[in-house]
Amino acid sequence: MLEARKVSLWRSRYEIVADGRPLAMWDGRVWRSGGSFDLLGGRYDVKSNVWGTRFEMTDEAGMTVAAAGRVGRKRWTVEASGRTYRFQRASRWRSEELLVADGRPMGSVRRVSTWRGNAVADLPDLPLPLQVFVIVVVLTMWNAQAAAASTARPAALAGIWSADGGLSGRRGRPDRNPSGRRLRGELPRLRDSGLIPGQRILVDGGRKIGS
Repeated sequence: MLEARKVSLWRSRYEIVADGRPLAMWDGRVWRSGGSFDLLGGRYDVKSNVWGTRFEMTDEAGMTVAAAGRVGRKRWTVEASGRTYRFQRASRWRSEELLVADGRPMGSVRRVSTWRGNAVADLPDLPLPLQVFVIVVVLTMWNAQAAAASTARPAALAGIWSADGGLSGRRGRPDRNPSGRRLRGELPRLRDSGLIPGQRILVDGGRKIGS
């Protein structure tokens, strides 16, 4: 079993541990999905496409060792050495990806610390470099999803507040944001904030940001 321990709160840097012994160090890139790690005397580089849905791992010679496709979907795959490994999300309510064969779980990658971002991988039938590849792909996917979620809610609550007309999105539709989601009840009451009838201010996530 492998464990990925985040060693920095500010960088995507994880120590990969096997049975309590340090095995590798994963250095994730900040501005693009991917990174590199050293393992068993060899160096591996992981790159992804722009959308973070496909990853490739290459060795020091630049040869592709493994590739992951449809990452971020409910079902996705990893191909290596002529074999295809199938993964699927265990539940939308928890951070866990299952390795499945013939419809049965054969292994997993799961998060064990939400605050620290640590994870463990139990993938006994996979070669060691491939195990590391899978766990860093999953970590990168989770981190990207968390970053997207953290910016989605403030954006959803953005709009224009009028003292006599309520909240409207950029298209001027009352109580809706540009995506059409209802916002009534999600913002703090601003009617008692000293606005005069007809005055309009910009709000973002319930905060006044301009007028």
